[in-house]
Amino acid sequence: MDIKVLMKQQRESLGLTYEEIGKYVGVGKSTVRKWFTGDIENMGRNKIALLANVLQIDPILFVSDIDDFKIKEAKELISYHIPNYSNAEKDLITDFRKLNPAGQTAAAAAVKGFTQMQQYKNDDSAPAVKEEAAESSA
Repeated sequence: MDIKVLMKQQRESLGLTYEEIGKYVGVGKSTVRKWFTGDIENMGRNKIALLANVLQIDPILFVSDIDDFKIKEAKELISYHIPNYSNAEKDLITDFRKLNPAGQTAAAAAVKGFTQMQQYKNDDSAPAVKEEAAESSA
């Protein structure tokens, strides 16, 4: 499996744009695009660490030849880092990323407040997000 393919799969599954990745890593979106197309192959360690973090990929995969890994082992490494988000949770993350820092702080405070209210807390047996309820309210 080629690292470019893995990077693309992760970017798409997380719903990230080149611009969002670039902002997080500290480079322009054109640099990010060149990383994804292979036009730039050598990155600094700090950029590899940031890119791996935002894509939720083990950074060792950036510095090793992925062909050295068995496909099964690579998939296990990747799946370890990918949370199993519901569609409702993915939508919340997408909307959260659209906010500026002040909006993100306010949204985080509002969610924290809801977690303190008994009527909004999950009991231990309930799933974290009820997909049907989230979709029916949309």
